[in-house]
Amino acid sequence: METGIDLVLVGGDFTKSDSLNHPELKDFKKFIEEFEDNPKVHILGFVEDEDLVSVYNLAEVTLLVSFYEGFGLSILESQACGTPVITSNVSSMPEVAGEGALLIDPENIEEIKKAIISIFEDDKFSKDLINKGLRNSEKYSWKNVANETSKLYRNIL
Repeated sequence: METGIDLVLVGGDFTKSDSLNHPELKDFKKFIEEFEDNPKVHILGFVEDEDLVSVYNLAEVTLLVSFYEGFGLSILESQACGTPVITSNVSSMPEVAGEGALLIDPENIEEIKKAIISIFEDDKFSKDLINKGLRNSEKYSWKNVANETSKLYRNIL
């Protein structure tokens, strides 16, 4: 089925075999080997910080399916760029994403598939998610974080 949608993989170095030696990455390694020459799959690997904004701005959706994230900065970066976010409902992701992301079970392939389809098929839902994401990312702006930190220090002193 031709969808007109490309898959772009960002993060780490997917092309180095030693980066995929972890037993849980066996299936992912097979996927990379199977699709690395497919013109619809773009394996970028590590992207410099200054280039990430362009990647987020070109994306139609950011999908962060993870079992653990220390903070989930990519959620906020994507939200700040006005890209709808689909992320896991575990670890730090729900707290960081707030109401500005569609939360999914990272082990439920059908749920992930439905979430992706909903972004592409329901324009109103997608725009609402984008607006909520923009508002959520503002909470974590340098200005807001500095103000909150300053308030905390004043309360302590």
